[in-house]
Amino acid sequence: MRNLSLLAPVALLTALFSAAPAAAETYEIDAGHTTIGFEVKHLGISNVVGRFGEFEGTINLSSDKPEATTAEVSVNAASVYTGLEKRDDHLRNPDFFNATEFAKVTFKSTGVKNATDKGFDLTGDLTMLGVTKPVTLTVSGVTDEIDDPWGGKRRGASATATFKRSDFGMSYGIDNGAVGDEVTVEIELELKRAP
Repeated sequence: MRNLSLLAPVALLTALFSAAPAAAETYEIDAGHTTIGFEVKHLGISNVVGRFGEFEGTINLSSDKPEATTAEVSVNAASVYTGLEKRDDHLRNPDFFNATEFAKVTFKSTGVKNATDKGFDLTGDLTMLGVTKPVTLTVSGVTDEIDDPWGGKRRGASATATFKRSDFGMSYGIDNGAVGDEVTVEIELELKRAP
């Protein structure tokens, strides 16, 4: 009878742990299958679209607890590309990214809002030109984890954010209307589970 009374707490603990949500998994951004792009108005009549070619990042993500998601991303500012060499050189100079002095644009998450199993608003600190401001990424289309053909595990998602570049001290072209202030960032993300 005493042995049975000792087994009851053990059974209860086993049940609690088996019902607990899965821990967040750590994923690395697969740069070869991810796009970090942006668009900004030119003369108020059309959107100039660009992207960054070099970046890295880590995301901790759990399907059972999306509100616990965290992310850190670093982008090489000099890798900006819009398809026009003269414009890209201008974007790298002090009028815009000043990539020699401020080589990295970074994002570090600070929290999650409006979480569901397929998306959430990821708040965080965006640092550009040495200035840090809060930005919210709207994350959607979070896929279930899949097994890739090479023995790894992957997930995908999309994310968008809109902010004013002038908040970071990047004001070239705003006064005369040549370049818009509002920037929209669009990310197509593929993640590979870290080893």
